[in-house]
Amino acid sequence: MVHDPLQSDLPPSASMTVTDGELQIRLDVGRDSVRKSVSQLTRDRLKSIFDWTRELGIPVLPLSAAEDTAAQLRRLLGGLPAGRGRAAPHNLAEAALG
Repeated sequence: MVHDPLQSDLPPSASMTVTDGELQIRLDVGRDSVRKSVSQLTRDRLKSIFDWTRELGIPVLPLSAAEDTAAQLRRLLGGLPAGRGRAAPHNLAEAALG
């Protein structure tokens, strides 16, 4: 799963354009209420993804759009604890995403 850390740490005074691939909207993330709503939406979305993949037993490796992919994979795969079952990758993934 690729996560953009900008979504969790929005700038205090700016605007940004977001899109779903077809439609786009400009958000005034300088407004506290907008930043809080986007942050809450992001947390809820990540939680639902992790809950769903945990329920299905699917390991998830979180990748940041702000870091080199190969370095992240080396760190994540090299740091997996042995013998902890299916939940271990989720714990690391959740910790890496904050």
